[in-house]
Amino acid sequence: MHLKLSKGHDFRLSNHPSQEVIDVSAEASQVILHPLDFPYIKPKLLLKDGSEVNVGTPVFIDKLNPNIKFVSPVSGNIEKIEYGERRSIQSITINNDSNYTAIQETSQEAKGEEGVEKNILPMDKNSWINSLTESGLWTLIRQRPFSKIADPDSAPKSIFISLYDTRPYGCNPELVISSNKEFFNNGIKLLGKIADCPIHITAGRDFDLDLINIGNQRSCNIHSIEGPHPAGNVGVQIHHIDPILSKENICWYLDVNSLIDLGYFFDHKGYNPYKIISVCGEDLSTPNFRKIVKNQSLDSILSSDEIQTKNYRVISGDMLSGSEKDLNCGISNYDDMLTILFKDEKREFLGWINPGFSKYSLSNTFLSKLLSNLVLKTNSRLNGEKRSIISFGRWEEVLPMDIMPEELVKSILIEDLESMENLGIYECAEEDFALCSYVCQSKTEVSQIIKRGLELSALDV
Repeated sequence: MHLKLSKGHDFRLSNHPSQEVIDVSAEASQVILHPLDFPYIKPKLLLKDGSEVNVGTPVFIDKLNPNIKFVSPVSGNIEKIEYGERRSIQSITINNDSNYTAIQETSQEAKGEEGVEKNILPMDKNSWINSLTESGLWTLIRQRPFSKIADPDSAPKSIFISLYDTRPYGCNPELVISSNKEFFNNGIKLLGKIADCPIHITAGRDFDLDLINIGNQRSCNIHSIEGPHPAGNVGVQIHHIDPILSKENICWYLDVNSLIDLGYFFDHKGYNPYKIISVCGEDLSTPNFRKIVKNQSLDSILSSDEIQTKNYRVISGDMLSGSEKDLNCGISNYDDMLTILFKDEKREFLGWINPGFSKYSLSNTFLSKLLSNLVLKTNSRLNGEKRSIISFGRWEEVLPMDIMPEELVKSILIEDLESMENLGIYECAEEDFALCSYVCQSKTEVSQIIKRGLELSALDV
């Protein structure tokens, strides 16, 4: 199948990341786990301050599903555990001894007659699933609806892998795969062993398909896609290829780094502590790709010398849908980008009355609309105050889904669960509506409202 989407927008940006991978994993003296990065779980600690850990040691579990384990990506010891209100676990800091000592494999299924570990195991579906949950790798597999960790006891109707990244300064999937081609393809092979359903891989028309080797997996389908952001979002692709019609319709999805981790586990029966991310931003002197340790602290990934502005925000993820982080935090578990934004606190005098030749706008409000080569100067300014929702049709212009966003948002605000369900809340995720927030003339936080709607719907499940 070929998808050609027209709705959306690709930002014209400067200072794109260079196509090289810099290894900064040696700087990871600490990793910081943030249980709140995982939605819809209730974390329960298994260790305490000072506990020794190895790569793959379970640190906490989900009270709602104790089989889901969250593990340490390094060996060392737990330095501190920070709590928030009502004893909620905010962060777990682990000192890295840089030895990356792995926990011992004790399963007899993973060893030969003499106890020698095998590279490829003749395991059935349930054995693979149990092995992934025990190793902590099951957390890499997420499901729609709700964008949460997949339930290992529920079978999906399809699996989606997006190799088309349209986000601002998006991470280049082709570059990441080329560095780990064998692991990536073995990850696809492992998915075929744990799920009896079609696997949909979407890639741009210029993607090097020689990097993908699906072998004899008949259920694996490769689709081509083109169009502006958010065409690369997996939620948009699910909507057009295999829509979610009810909360019982479950689709799994993974990103490129997660597939590489599964392939590493398939080959080595171990936990891969590394991943590749994009570090980008207009005010960054050295934007590039970097090999890091999972959950590595941001101050060891970024150097203050390379940030060319004093007032800035560090965004874990892309500038439209990422979350702001302090440098003493760890990179979020599912994020493969760090974006630096200029923190502009100045208020423009009578900005609404200026002709706006230098203002980047998606509407006809300013004369800059006549300039097709204008580059966006990224900053965090809101450009106005919040107002009542005014129907101008701008949300629909940038949302390539057969969903009525304005009606959906209003049904969420009044907490009408039946209307939310009829309007397609189960197909939605907050990142798919990030452009709606950007173009909104009323400064409505559309993404956050969609997130709230999903939380309300999850309570009803």
